[in-house]
Order: sequence, then structure tokens, then C-alpha cells
Amino acid sequence: MNHLNRYKVAENGFTTVPSETGLIFCHPKKGKVLDLTDSGFQVVGMCVDTLRQIFKGRMDLDFLTDIQHSIELNEKQMTFLGYEWLVAKSSKSSGYQYRLQNNDLGLILLFKMFHAKAESESSHLKIECSPWYLDNHSPEAIDTFLRTIAERILRVPVSHYPAIHLAVDLQGWEPEHDLADKVACRSRRVAQYNGFENIEFNFSYISCVYDRCQSFKFGPATSVQMAIYDKTIQSKDADKLDYIQNKWKKYAGKQGRVYDADRDVFRVELRYHHSVVEQFALGSYDSNGVIGLNMKSYAEVCNHLHGLWQ
Repeated sequence: MNHLNRYKVAENGFTTVPSETGLIFCHPKKGKVLDLTDSGFQVVGMCVDTLRQIFKGRMDLDFLTDIQHSIELNEKQMTFLGYEWLVAKSSKSSGYQYRLQNNDLGLILLFKMFHAKAESESSHLKIECSPWYLDNHSPEAIDTFLRTIAERILRVPVSHYPAIHLAVDLQGWEPEHDLADKVACRSRRVAQYNGFENIEFNFSYISCVYDRCQSFKFGPATSVQMAIYDKTIQSKDADKLDYIQNKWKKYAGKQGRVYDADRDVFRVELRYHHSVVEQFALGSYDSNGVIGLNMKSYAEVCNHLHGLWQ
């Protein structure tokens, strides 16, 4: 992965010298300079924001019958693995027929694919893990609990490559309003203004700008998507600002910095579809030079987060 050249101010105060930690960036071809030295720039957070773990197998017909019976009786909740879950039919756009949701845990279980028979082996279970759940459990503990869930819903479940979102939170920097126009794309782009400040489409590339240039999206959700957005505003709208600010304070403190609560934080997020994780795993070499990595569980994926980010 190519990086921009980085510099810092030399001791004489007049010239610059190359530095891996410098906050003066220079584009090697265009010559454009970005100086963040006096902007208060700092990284206040890095995390896995979302995990969607897929399990393959055949539906447990007894479990499926219990779910269907609960819905027929118009029951809104059910006990599963000692926890109370909201039970409901899922939207067809999700690809699954039913869902269980526990907001206290931060988990959503989607199961029984629309286009596969219950008794046929398929990707009948997808478990969506919230940032709250990921923050409060180790990767190994997460894998163990997700496996326990899968064994109650499926017959002979097998974990498959998960989808994952990686995020870095930045303070002292914000995207320029014309960022979308500056992103290079080989495909021809067509702009359309329809409810968004700016939205662009083509076959292999999608770019959206909305919320007065507070948010940007590049790429389709079925591949690799990059999102840049004002995390402070988003957290406030979701009523989670206190929680995320506490995370930023702790992270900055560990780095010897101080989080400034009066300045907004922008998040840069890379969202990897499970097919991309699969391609990365099958096309990469392990430490012994053997092609193919084990990346079908959260703990296994965590061993290669640096490579995914690059």
C-alpha cells in the first residue's frame, strides 16, 4: 500500500524533514501539501465497529417450529439461552425470514433463508454484533457464544467468512466539501441530485454525499465500502454520545493525549463484505508461505486486521 510522504518541521523551525510520524503530508505527484501540525489532529479511537458472522448448516426444525408458533400466537418476546429476545419476522430485503433481537446484549440473529429450504444446507444463520457487544467481550468469548447460538438454531453448524467494519476516529481533521469530486475513479460517473446533497452512480462505483457534507460513502455494500462521517453528530442522534465520548477519552489517555469534547470527531470506516474477506483469506499467504488463511471466525479475522486495512 502506497502512503503519502510525511514530514515534520526541522529543529531550525524553517525547513522540513521526512518523518514517519510527521503531520505534514505531501502528495508525491500533485505536490499538494496538507499541514495538520497546528490543527490539534489526533487519533482518538480505532475499533471493529460491526461483525456479521455467518453460519452454514440445516435449520433445527424443532427450533424453527417454536419460532413459527410464537409468531402465530402474536408473541413479541421469547426466552432463548437464558435471555429475553424480541421475536419477529424479518424483511425480505435481509434475505432471512425470522429474527431475534436483544438490545441489552447488542445482538441480532437472522435465520432461515428465504430462498433455501429449512432442511437443506445453506447460510441459514447470520449474527450481527453491535459495537457495544464487541467492546465488552474478547474475540475468543465472542466466538464461543456465537457458536453456542448456532448449535441451538442449526444442525451441524459451520462458521463461514464474516463481514466486518473497521473504523478509525479522527479529531482535528474534517473532509473537504468536494471530497467526492476528488476521488479518482476509472468508470464514468453520472451525478444525480435527488434528496441528497450529491449522489453519483455507475456500475462499479457509488458515491453519496449527504447531511451538508458531514457524510460520504464510496463503493457498493456488496464489496468494500468506505464511509466518512461526523461520528459526534451520528452518536448524538443515536443517543450514544456519552458512551462514545468515554471511549475516546480512554483511548486518547492511553496514547498520552487529551480528547477535546468541544471538537467534532470524524470517523473513517472500511466495510468489508463477507465475500471480500473470503477473497482476502484465499489469496493471502500465511507465515509459512502457504496460500490460504483461516478467517472464518472473529478471533481468526482479528489476527489479520492490519492486512485488511491496508
